[in-house]
Amino acid sequence: MARRKSTTKVQRANGMGTAYQLSGNRRKPWAARITLPPRLVDGKIITERPIIGYYETKEQADIALRQYGLDPTIKKETITMEQIYSEWITIHEKKTTESSMKTYRTAWNHLSQLSSHKFIDLRTGNFQMVIDSMIKEGLGKSSLKRVLVLSGLLYRYAMQNDIVDKNYSQFVVLPKFIKTKVETFTDLEIKLIEKNAGTVPFVDDVLLLIYTGLRIQEFIDLTPFNVHLEDGYIIAGGKTEAGTDRIIPIHPKIKALLKSRIESRKSHIITSKKGKPLKGTNYYRDKCYYPALESIGVTKRKPHVCRHTFATLLSDHGADINSIKEILGHKRYSTTADIYTHKKIDELKKAVLML
Repeated sequence: MARRKSTTKVQRANGMGTAYQLSGNRRKPWAARITLPPRLVDGKIITERPIIGYYETKEQADIALRQYGLDPTIKKETITMEQIYSEWITIHEKKTTESSMKTYRTAWNHLSQLSSHKFIDLRTGNFQMVIDSMIKEGLGKSSLKRVLVLSGLLYRYAMQNDIVDKNYSQFVVLPKFIKTKVETFTDLEIKLIEKNAGTVPFVDDVLLLIYTGLRIQEFIDLTPFNVHLEDGYIIAGGKTEAGTDRIIPIHPKIKALLKSRIESRKSHIITSKKGKPLKGTNYYRDKCYYPALESIGVTKRKPHVCRHTFATLLSDHGADINSIKEILGHKRYSTTADIYTHKKIDELKKAVLML
């Protein structure tokens, strides 16, 4: 059978470069890449193949390559912020989690104000302008920091490719933020939740969240295999390296609830009304969690407030700060073996049983 030829990549004669089409839905899907002469670095021969630009059509990429062949100095002087971002994101989307990529894309929505600027011309004032406009929109500290993190990553990439030699975004000044009080369920609300757990639909889920400190997605992903009922702990978690496969002691107030879930032989601890696994947090939050609070007269609070409540209860009852961090997934374990030592589990159980 004849071999199919790729239509997305066109190779030219040596020294003329390559035009190829990137995957995904992009405004400028065609990239023009050139091959620089080999050079000796630390005793090794290095051949660099930088991208000189991104274009809407193959023809535009071809023209850029021909122009570069006539005047190779145009690369550094003309590459834009958008071109740096497009090249960086293309490389990193293959080795970064989808949640991280979503964070980067959200940050770029703000940083894209500078997309048409030549990267070598950017200065601290340009990035300060972006931050100031975000502050006027009422965006918080975390959003501002994400933009600066992305800016730093783009500068690092540009410096690795000898496009610039200084990161101007590092000099941006952030405003001072007043630390707000963490929202939690009150003692009266917790008692009301405990009273109605097991009788009013999905109220027991709220109680499970309050006494495990699980994030909502971690809770939805929980299966009976994660629950070690006889040994008195759950192994669950995600999002961060420190939070993955962490030990969460089972409090006596939720042991019976977990037992009934396991005995029902469902694939997950929490399911839809039809007993099927949930695919996302929005449905559960809007159709199950909020209606449960409303049905028993408890103030509508986000699911993450359950996690805040758990941490506050542990702290108020004198639990060791390191144990709190380990249970919540804020502290990295020293070794994998250390997670499963009886001494470690006993320490964490002691913290939870103080509630």
